[in-house]
Amino acid sequence: MHAAFSAQLTIFSRASGAAVRAIRDDLQQRRDLLTGALARGGIPTLPCPATYFVQLDAAVLGGTDGAALSRDLIHAAGVAVIPSVAFYDDPDAGRSLVRLAICKSPETLRAAADRLVRYRAGLSIPDSPRTQ
Repeated sequence: MHAAFSAQLTIFSRASGAAVRAIRDDLQQRRDLLTGALARGGIPTLPCPATYFVQLDAAVLGGTDGAALSRDLIHAAGVAVIPSVAFYDDPDAGRSLVRLAICKSPETLRAAADRLVRYRAGLSIPDSPRTQ
């Protein structure tokens, strides 16, 4: 390998490693922000050590079906969640689960957590489609 190319490859590897660590750290902070806010509001989440998503069971929000909850949350709370059932070979295993994306701004994550906590408590949610 040519020495100049080798030096450039070394620099790139170090730089890209730092970039990957920065992305990892940022996503961990966002995950911790969301899961912490939900937990403080009485909404536990499933462990999610390395993913763009936080997963929770619809039962903590009074449901049994993740797809139905997904439809309701958009209208009742203004929060979009993803039914997890599509990611399971056995539909019954994932039927009650939903996923929340953590690759959103901290402000959006805080607002979503607040809306979900208010939804769970049966409180009105400012600016949700259902309250307008």
